[in-house]
Amino acid sequence: MANGSADYDSIYKLLLRNRAVEEAAFLRSKLLYTQAKKQFFSEFYSHPVTIEIQNGPDASNSSGTLGGYGNLFSFLGFESSRKPIDEISSAMEKIFSINRAGLFAKINYPDMEELKKHSPLAWAFGGSWISGIEKGIPNFAKYLYGPGFRNSRSSSAIEAKYNINLATFTPTVYMSKMIKNFEENMKNGNVSTT
Repeated sequence: MANGSADYDSIYKLLLRNRAVEEAAFLRSKLLYTQAKKQFFSEFYSHPVTIEIQNGPDASNSSGTLGGYGNLFSFLGFESSRKPIDEISSAMEKIFSINRAGLFAKINYPDMEELKKHSPLAWAFGGSWISGIEKGIPNFAKYLYGPGFRNSRSSSAIEAKYNINLATFTPTVYMSKMIKNFEENMKNGNVSTT
């Protein structure tokens, strides 16, 4: 029986300099990235919070975050013509990228701090609606929703002068979970190929 040995360090260094190996590694990373990004946006567009905000000032509170009273679009005080889901989606598309870095790939994707910059609330200086969905939003006790407020910013709600306590706001995990799922999918390769 013959015995032999291999110099794994030398083999590894040769592989690192091999263009075919580098290309194959990048193509594999790019496929994984493309699938994970597709899954991220699928989660984003199918999330109840996204759907409710996308449906505008007359939507029902299908996310359940407001206890069935009013809707997130008007509660967040978006101008009736604003498209906050389109805005954040466009910002995320610009953040996502993949670039070759030798045998590796450099991947950029959204994080909560970056997304705060792209999800402002007009009435809350420095406030972010994405962060507020997860951490809570003040003044819910003054939120008054109804068809008689067509001249308001959102065209369906106002902030009352006094607390009226018609419902409670329940923070919900939103974008942070999608980001974590993307990270896990990239790390473990757990993405569907459909």
